[in-house]
Amino acid sequence: MSLTLESPLLLAAPAGLESSLEQHLNALTQLARERSGGDLVAVVLGGSLGRGEGVVLASSPEGQLLSDIDLYLVARNPGSPRALALRAEVRAHHESSGFSGVDLDLGVVAEGWFASLPPTLPAHQLMHGNRVLWSNHEGYRVELRHLDPNASDGVDRDDALCLLMNRFAEQLLLVHRLRSDPPDPLALYHRWKLYLDAPLAWLSVRGRYHPDRGEQRRRLASIWDGLGRPRPSWWGQGLELLEGMQRRLEESPLRLEELEALRPETEWDGMDAILEGLGEVRRGRIPELNWTWPFFRDAIRSALGEAHDDPGVGLQRAVEEGAPGTLDLVLALKWLRRRPLLSRLREARRWAPLAPRPVSPWYRHGGGGNAPERVRIACTLRFGGMNSWRAPLEDLVPSEELENGVPHRGEDLDLWLGRLWSGWVMGGSRG
Repeated sequence: MSLTLESPLLLAAPAGLESSLEQHLNALTQLARERSGGDLVAVVLGGSLGRGEGVVLASSPEGQLLSDIDLYLVARNPGSPRALALRAEVRAHHESSGFSGVDLDLGVVAEGWFASLPPTLPAHQLMHGNRVLWSNHEGYRVELRHLDPNASDGVDRDDALCLLMNRFAEQLLLVHRLRSDPPDPLALYHRWKLYLDAPLAWLSVRGRYHPDRGEQRRRLASIWDGLGRPRPSWWGQGLELLEGMQRRLEESPLRLEELEALRPETEWDGMDAILEGLGEVRRGRIPELNWTWPFFRDAIRSALGEAHDDPGVGLQRAVEEGAPGTLDLVLALKWLRRRPLLSRLREARRWAPLAPRPVSPWYRHGGGGNAPERVRIACTLRFGGMNSWRAPLEDLVPSEELENGVPHRGEDLDLWLGRLWSGWVMGGSRG
């Protein structure tokens, strides 16, 4: 099966780039078929390309793809040595192609994998937008039996909150790339994704999820305006920014200067200005904290079951409470311990042998919450400029490393934490 321009993968893209991307995906699919030894069942495209929402930068007449490629190879025996070799070969072909600068998220999954997916945000998005590039039998389609396509409140709250925390963690890896000269377009694009995904995560935790970006913005504005209160200036600007971003994605390829408009100001030194606890900086000069932190605060309350009020009231409260503070640490540690102690200990025992780096004995770190979630929380607190970011890592990272092997401040500390997240949570895919 070959893709056609009748069903474009990209928003507002030059025809040449659309055609080149089709050829690249077909080449990856053909390679997978040839190397699978007959074990391949289907090749499925997900993510923004699967939804036909791929984003393009007007860096040249041909354009530059910014969106990741999310590819699933459905195999009869996904854990076999052949399947592992297949994954490596497909990835190597991608990295040697003209799309080598684009992230390839490649999974080899079993035939029943899609049907068994829990109601996470990625699963919902996959259900609403996927493309079967090839299958060994006609009529193959992705089925997710646990998801109701019409449900607005069916997204797992913890998963939605983790999406936002992953975006925070990702920013720590981007700091030095955001300040490069010339700027890194992919890093700037991932900063865009923080703005786009923060309200998505909050709406999902609050039971107002919708897959369409435009509808997300309308719901967000309606929830606040339903209170009958004026928007704080930065909040109103944030809503306008979000609306403009969504509209621009559909009109024409993005320009680098548009992405640069979201780059942090050059006067501040990495995350140091935030780390020093300068409230006026957090509220005024660092726009991503103004726009995204209220979503985190109200989302974590909602995930804990502590936000039973109207979403608008909760969002207003989160906005008015301002910059990150002690309450956020209290909520974060409470969220980590939300499961019964015995359940947390079982998770620790099961996870410890698989850890990508040395950890404290499993029975010591089990009481503090699931290990990947603790890393997410630590990165989130660091992004918020809170000195308490170490607290979730105590009894998880060996104390000697935490005390002596961690940079004290600045971009080196950001990178250390970002790489911790990349290795422990994302499997090293962004390290």
